Amino acid sequence: MEEYLILLFEAFGKYIDTMTQSQQWWLVPAVLVGIWLLSMVASKFIKESIIVTRAFKILIHIIICSIVIEFLLVIWFMYHWLKTDIYQSDTEKLVHLFSIIVCIIIQIVSYRVLANGFKRENILQNINCPATRQDLKGKNKAALQRFKKIKLWSLIPAFGFSLLLLPIKMDKNLVSFLLDTSSSMDVHIGNGQEILRKSFQNINNDTDIILSWFTENNPSGDFNNLIRTSNSQQLDGMHQYFTNKQAAINALNGIEFTEGTPLLETIWSNYLFTLEHVQNERYTNNIFVLVTDGEDSYFENEISAFLCEIPQFNNFYQDNINIINLQSANNAFFDKANACSYAVYEGMDIDSYAAAVQEILAGITKDYYFPVWLAVFCVSGMLIVLFIKPKKY
Repeated sequence: MEEYLILLFEAFGKYIDTMTQSQQWWLVPAVLVGIWLLSMVASKFIKESIIVTRAFKILIHIIICSIVIEFLLVIWFMYHWLKTDIYQSDTEKLVHLFSIIVCIIIQIVSYRVLANGFKRENILQNINCPATRQDLKGKNKAALQRFKKIKLWSLIPAFGFSLLLLPIKMDKNLVSFLLDTSSSMDVHIGNGQEILRKSFQNINNDTDIILSWFTENNPSGDFNNLIRTSNSQQLDGMHQYFTNKQAAINALNGIEFTEGTPLLETIWSNYLFTLEHVQNERYTNNIFVLVTDGEDSYFENEISAFLCEIPQFNNFYQDNINIINLQSANNAFFDKANACSYAVYEGMDIDSYAAAVQEILAGITKDYYFPVWLAVFCVSGMLIVLFIKPKKY
């Protein structure tokens, strides 16, 4: 629990750090204006039999409208969190939480003012003029019942979280990882596996994962012959296909080292293996991630021929080809990758490796702390409101 709370507050810290990059600060004034306009319109058409003061009526409508807007915001935020289309980074999350907080503050303040209206010196101004003292008590009791009913409206935003229970069709994604398991990588592979385990935990459930690593059976040394091969089983490389991220996490433990580095051959066999297993699937994102030091034992003399010269390879991955460089200097492989405009990230140390993986997978990763913070603020607001009680006359 302690570790979870630390991660929860670290996530909130990231929201604060990136809030200046938000493009949706307009949402906060839009919420304020929306509540004001809706309450003005509601006061024209909704009649109150007990409460007669116009300011008091407007106050009630402000409460109701702010609750309705909070409810709609919760639904909107949860839907987009499920779809992961505007939450690919942390930049909008604090703004969205702040818009909820604005609604809650308006409700709390309005409920407090409304409760004060039931004080002895105020009650006569806010309800239909009673004929007798007994009539006053009756109308005051009716007004108190009305107040309690209005407080129950504060529970409505909680129903927005019921969206999590609906069978909403999520975007389906594919991420294909090729890990360089040559002997030169023994320093990095352990840390890399741990980073991938943590990253896979936050990947959307509707994500298929392919894990590949080197074998060294009978590597080819001719690039042209290599790309004419259409069956992954004829080439070097171990590949596994997963539709369950937990199974992929477990499989990371079975990855073994090899002596040689059939880099280009394993990239091509990974591509063929992927086609063989997902040819009937439709993905929103096809992501290829290569973790390597760029040393190829078999194509050092033919590195001038490269993957970006094969249109079907680039088209399949929609140019979403990412390489994490685990050495401090570039070599022929990385020079060619840069010339092909592939995304190359530094990954020499564990922090840069983790940052690279996080950035690459940002579009298919869920922040499971955001709905928790959303729920924390909504529930806190509801509890505060439920404890606000007017003074009886």
